Order: sequence, then C-alpha cells, then structure tokens
Amino acid sequence: MKLATDALSRGGAPEEMRRHALQLAFLAIANGLFRVAGRSRIFHIGRQIEYDLRRQYQAKLQELDTLSLSRERVGDLVTRGTGDLIAIRMFIGSGFLQAANALLVYAITL
Repeated sequence: MKLATDALSRGGAPEEMRRHALQLAFLAIANGLFRVAGRSRIFHIGRQIEYDLRRQYQAKLQELDTLSLSRERVGDLVTRGTGDLIAIRMFIGSGFLQAANALLVYAITL
C-alpha cells in the first residue's frame, strides 16, 4: 500500500500504477478467501460438537425411566435441550471466531 501511494504521489508510470493496483486486488482477494475458509472451518467444528452433544442428549433421554418422563413433558425436554444445543453451537462458532479476530488484531497492532 505504501509503495502504491508513494508511486502515486511522485507521478509514477501508468504501468507501475497498474502493477500496484493488481497486487492490492490480489491481496484483497486472497484475504477474503482465507477469511471465508477460516470461518467455514470454525463453524464446521461448532456443528460437529453440536452433533456429538445431540447424540449424547438423545441417548440420555432414552435412558430415562417412565416415572421421570411422566413428571415432565417430553416435548418440553426436547425443546429446552435443542435450544441449549443451538446456543452452545453459536457460542463455539462465534466465540472462537471473535477470539481469533481479537488476537489477530491485537498481534497486528503491536
């Protein structure tokens, strides 16, 4: 970026300006691709954790005896559990992403 602004301020040749513009465009596209790939990976991990927790939750619900199921409506148990699992997935995906972004910005600023 500095080289491009320096070339612009001193009235650089059009070919030099074109080269700097292409370099900046390439870096912007590469940055976007890396960010999308990183976000996809982080959100995929959150979905895998949610899937494992859902399987454990379903297994636990199937272990409950009829007496405990008669006290609580099964639909309420499933609804609360599903809501909690979605919240966990959102926390893991978004939380890790925000933590990674914060660490990256902090490291760049130093």
